[in-house]
Amino acid sequence: MQVITNRGLGSGVIISTDDSGVATVLTNHHVIEGATKIDIVFEENSTFTAELLGTDSTRDIAILRICCNPSFAALEYSNQADIKLGESVVALGFPLGVNSLRVSQGIISGLLFSSSNDRKEIQTDVAINPGNSGGPLLLMNGTIAGINTYVIRESDSGIAVEGFGFAVSSATIANVAPLLATSSQVAVPTPTPHPSSNNGVFTTTTSGSHLTPPEGWDIEIKDDGILIWDRLAGSTLRVTESVVDRIYSNSGTVYRENWTIVAAEGWTDFVIEKEETIYRTRWESGDLIEGHEFKFRFTEDGVAYEAFTHWFIVGSMKFQVDLQTPATIWHLPEYADLRAELQYASISFHPR
Repeated sequence: MQVITNRGLGSGVIISTDDSGVATVLTNHHVIEGATKIDIVFEENSTFTAELLGTDSTRDIAILRICCNPSFAALEYSNQADIKLGESVVALGFPLGVNSLRVSQGIISGLLFSSSNDRKEIQTDVAINPGNSGGPLLLMNGTIAGINTYVIRESDSGIAVEGFGFAVSSATIANVAPLLATSSQVAVPTPTPHPSSNNGVFTTTTSGSHLTPPEGWDIEIKDDGILIWDRLAGSTLRVTESVVDRIYSNSGTVYRENWTIVAAEGWTDFVIEKEETIYRTRWESGDLIEGHEFKFRFTEDGVAYEAFTHWFIVGSMKFQVDLQTPATIWHLPEYADLRAELQYASISFHPR
């Protein structure tokens, strides 16, 4: 079933029902995080308003309740002995905002325990995309091995990777879900602030520029800047810094580039829709600097993206801000809040 909130879209699965037609639904915490309204679409044609019973943000689990339909049917958890390496699995969900169920197939690639999240995880090569979050990862006997939660798309060194999807194991879910279903919220430790954060403002390690990402987004500080991303929508915002050559003119020192952007490797249907001059202030001095914006679209691995690139030249440094998000999600009205967060985060960048 599809989970729709005022902040985005995800998936879910029924784990219990009763004689009155009430169903208990399992999904990810990050699917419903910050939502003021949660709807669940059952069999693609009936919508039910969901009640949030309990959440566990550390293990990324949430339990919802919907009422009422005698057709609700629950799936059982897998026998833990059947969850093993090489076992065939399928992922069910609604990736990238589609309005009909999608199924992808693969195998269990790894079994691990995440100490930072206090949960057992299942690694799989099943295709998982934004919108799959909270949907079930099933063994071929139709039982729930886990719920699809996140994907690694890039190594620490920046190399693109494939087939690194992860699900919270039913071994963890079965222990936590009964408590959450009693309208409880599992106590979680106070998160340790990111070492590069000061009251939510992140500073690049190279030049000390500032960026304010949306709360709850994943952050990675890289040697050449910052990468942030949203687990639900698959949107990314990357700041990179590099040295450029100086160009001199009669009016003084001018730092410019040929403002041209080209398709990256693997992009198809690349179209520049708009380009224009923009302005930003330096965070330390408040001086106004001129920059350039490209709005463009492209397709990668069959997914269409909307994207913006901002370029600024300060001294001998070039600052590039890249915002990319799946086009389907970008245009959905349900993602208005997310879209605003993305745009705010993009313009929150200020070079030093």
